[in-house]
Formats: sequence, C-alpha cells, structure tokens
Amino acid sequence: MKIDTIYKDGETKVEVYGAIDSYTYPIFAKEINTLVRTGVTNLSINFSKCSKINVPTIKLIVRIENKISSRNGILNVISIGKKEAELLSLMKLEAFNNESQV
Repeated sequence: MKIDTIYKDGETKVEVYGAIDSYTYPIFAKEINTLVRTGVTNLSINFSKCSKINVPTIKLIVRIENKISSRNGILNVISIGKKEAELLSLMKLEAFNNESQV
C-alpha cells in the first residue's frame, strides 16, 4: 500500500494505492489520525486505486467523519466499492442510533 497526501486550496487529499488489509491498516490509520490530530477539517480520501478495504478501515472512516464534522468540517470518501459503501452507511446509522440513545 502507498499513500500520497496533497495539500491544495485549503483541502487535504489522500490518495490510497494498493490494498488496506490487517498488515497495512496500521500505516493507513496512523496517517489519517495524524492529519485529523493536526487540525485538518477538509479531507478527501480517494480509494479509486485501492484494491481492498478492510472492516477496520470502514470503522475508522466513521470515527474520522464524526471528529471532522464536530469541527464543522467535511470528509469526502471517493471511489469506495459498493459493498464497502453499504457497510459504511450501516455503521454510520449504528453510530447515530447509539449517539441518540445517550
């Protein structure tokens, strides 16, 4: 897996190449978490050149989206597969329902 991070016009774009699996996930998570910790609020993650996305990656996207939106920011997820998009939608709904019950 390879990650390119591009800063342009107030937006941070992350391009992911290869597969995110149990071996490469920690590298991906560290990169994304570092960006969010440093205050990035306009983030795009492009998976168009990513051949595999594991479940922890989907969970991370949900957590990062919640953090960024709490700062009035935007997370754009680009070219995620259909199955991954469905799982992402379900996890967002579950997170919302859990938040509503508190």
